Amino acid sequence: MKIIVAAISLMLSFSALAEFGEKVNCKTVTTGEQAIYEGWANCRSTVNFHDYVWRYYPASPSHLRTDWFHSDGRFVSCHAYVPLSHYEPLAKKECDYKPVASVWVYPDEGTTSSQVGANAKDFDGTITKIEMFVDGVKVSGNMKWLHGNAGDTFNVRVIATDNDGYTHTKTRTVTLKYRPPARCGEYLC
Repeated sequence: MKIIVAAISLMLSFSALAEFGEKVNCKTVTTGEQAIYEGWANCRSTVNFHDYVWRYYPASPSHLRTDWFHSDGRFVSCHAYVPLSHYEPLAKKECDYKPVASVWVYPDEGTTSSQVGANAKDFDGTITKIEMFVDGVKVSGNMKWLHGNAGDTFNVRVIATDNDGYTHTKTRTVTLKYRPPARCGEYLC
């Protein structure tokens, strides 16, 4: 059971990654400043205020530090207010994402024909154009029926364009197979 759950989780994580598309035009953007506290400070005991330790505190974004030291045969906690050292810029990475194109196939029941179609998603905008080609010939619209004998193959290519002008191409080879009609018990559905 654990293996099945792990496999499903892994498949979902891969499919989630595929939905975002390839990162492009990445840049680091400064979003603000972070105070950094560092230096020598008194750390006074919270039990007996005449107990303290004087020590150097390394750089951290926190000005209040809790410490422990040994006093009169016991460990005592203390709080130190560390002086402001400097400010560091806060930055984050921002990227555009290419769209994700996909090809779907739906085999017809009782024949060798299949319907193929094109889909596309864009994580950071909208899809402005979807083009589909079957064996190199542009298709009008984003769906087409493929007819032929079992074993015949067709190369389907989809090109998706998003509102930023980025494109993604998905290619899939479709092999026609006979799909028997669905049965509901003894009878055809």
